Amino acid sequence: MEDPRSALPFPFKYQKTERLCQSESIDLWRIFPENTNIEANLLLVYRNLEKKNFFEKVSKLTHLDYVSILPICSYDIISYADNKIGENELSFPAIYYKDTTNLIPLSKFFTNKRIKPTSLQRYKIILGITSAVFYLFKERVPINTLTVDEVLVNSINGETKIFNFKNFSKDYICETDYLNYLNFLASVIQFVVISTDNENDDEFDENNLSLPEFNFYNDFYNIIQNHANLVEKVIRDKSKKSKYSIDDKKPLKFNDLTFHQIWKSLINANLQTLGISEDDVDAARKYQSKLLTLSMKSHAFLEHNQKLYEQQNNLNDISENITFLKNEISKLRGILNNIQEKEEENKKILDSFDDFQNITKEKVNSAINSLEITSKNAKNVILPPSVSGGGICQYLIGSQTTKFDHLVIPSQSSGDVYCIIDENDGGNYSSGAGDYEWIQFEFQEEIEVTSFKIQSAHRAFLKTWGIVAYNEDGKEITLYETKNDNSLKGKNAEFSTAVLEKVKTNKIRLEKFGVNWSDTNFMRVKNIEFYTDDPKYQNGVFKQLLQEADDHDPHKAAVYLTASNFDFRYFHQINPKRSLCTLYDEKLPYFQIEFPKGKVKISGYRIQQLIKYPVLSWSLTGSNDKKHWKTLHNGETKVEEISQVMIYGVDNENGETFRFFRISNTMPNEDDNLKLRIRHFDVFGEYINC
Repeated sequence: MEDPRSALPFPFKYQKTERLCQSESIDLWRIFPENTNIEANLLLVYRNLEKKNFFEKVSKLTHLDYVSILPICSYDIISYADNKIGENELSFPAIYYKDTTNLIPLSKFFTNKRIKPTSLQRYKIILGITSAVFYLFKERVPINTLTVDEVLVNSINGETKIFNFKNFSKDYICETDYLNYLNFLASVIQFVVISTDNENDDEFDENNLSLPEFNFYNDFYNIIQNHANLVEKVIRDKSKKSKYSIDDKKPLKFNDLTFHQIWKSLINANLQTLGISEDDVDAARKYQSKLLTLSMKSHAFLEHNQKLYEQQNNLNDISENITFLKNEISKLRGILNNIQEKEEENKKILDSFDDFQNITKEKVNSAINSLEITSKNAKNVILPPSVSGGGICQYLIGSQTTKFDHLVIPSQSSGDVYCIIDENDGGNYSSGAGDYEWIQFEFQEEIEVTSFKIQSAHRAFLKTWGIVAYNEDGKEITLYETKNDNSLKGKNAEFSTAVLEKVKTNKIRLEKFGVNWSDTNFMRVKNIEFYTDDPKYQNGVFKQLLQEADDHDPHKAAVYLTASNFDFRYFHQINPKRSLCTLYDEKLPYFQIEFPKGKVKISGYRIQQLIKYPVLSWSLTGSNDKKHWKTLHNGETKVEEISQVMIYGVDNENGETFRFFRISNTMPNEDDNLKLRIRHFDVFGEYINC
């Protein structure tokens, strides 16, 4: 039999686990990854803990120099939390806290009258639980006390989000009986596929096979049966109107199967036969991807599966176009046969036939090329508000063929990284607080730098830093480096020098190492300029690029700026790697997006906040000239009501279109130190290319 651990949905293995300590609320384990000396800890939260009590309870249990927590929730490898607990700065990664107040038992999920589980939700629950049991088996976490009622589901607005388990055995016993895990998995899956909610039905006909829940069970049973020897089908209990129940003597079991076989049967299932609508198929595929990509061994299988899925869609498109072509050619031939005696009309038909061939040829080629959308032919599109679907920013940024197409222009009121290439801006950029921070400049055309000039801001003066370039082979070449240098120690201090080596490049990086002259890790820069021997750039590279840019806007220049923190690479993505953050503003801080080649008839927007830095009141405004702004929506919430992804509709009955949108922090700003810090922003509606 294949080792079932080979199909684990995690990218690395562990040598062993060891319990550190336990309380009535939490259980802490140390895990030792193979082939590394890294030590991590696993926290199992048995019941809900209020955030104000969480850190206190954990601090009593742990006195470790290096702490990282991996909860069994959603089965993701999480990144470390910010190095902060409350207002206290820490010198080590902080404990990760996940609010579990929305977790409910699986049984209540299916009996809750406000929740109507869909086939998609059932399928996602089965996939998630299968992944969970994989992990529990791999870590040898005992499950002899687990029951179906102790499987928790987090349901927000009816959408299944995460999975969790509770009430593990208090005695750590390494189970070796593989079937224990399989039988538990089978019992949970059985419960999911046969549970239904018909308590409000006055009459119930056990022979009514049109019930979605019953069809889901039958179809799922048939899928599993192709890979498993099931003892008996589930017996429907006729004494209960609202439930399909199980005869205790005839449980559903997996015999002589590996987890890999079970998982493969779930992934290869025909989703539409499970009652999953065509509109939900993509959501199911994305959830498969989320789980499968966590497994190194399953990754290749996933890519293959997705490619086949995409190729099938392309083949369907081609097939439809070929069928259309054959039908039209057949019609034209009939016409030609009927009017052969009329030479003039023959000529018209033949001309029409030639035109038709050209059109249909374009259609087939378009289908074969997967109908790629580029920035040059980006079309009007309507994107309704969605929890997880792409918005207009994501659509347009994904349509760009290069970084310099500028279909979406993001900017912010302060701390904008692009301000440092505009000597007239007056602002400055502040990095994150890492030992190594950087700002990168990627040019559309190669330049050969001979010298540079850099200016400090009002604090966080550079101490140990350097500038590197990358040649056409990607090799790093040092242009300048210095250590404990006080050249930039002072407000608005300037420093200029020739580079150590001339090199043709389109990518340059400013790097900061260690602390600044205030012994903190931040880096602030007010302005930087590069110079070359090219007469075109005699006054400076950035100065010339801004002169050529539309509206002399640095964001529209032929240079793409990124940074180790607080740049604009990810704002259009949900759960991005980085966040947006302004500096302290005298006026209301804002984040702005511009659509320079179109306008948007807005119907809604989506934001994702940082729980540690909540924005409790904000406004969304729109404009076409950046002078006259119209308020489209005012938002307000409380700390305890903040969810990570929030969607709001916009009342736009008149169908107004806007080129600019701003999301502003409207909280009280008595001390002129208000910031706007969010992770994600996007708008929905109709994008009109103009």
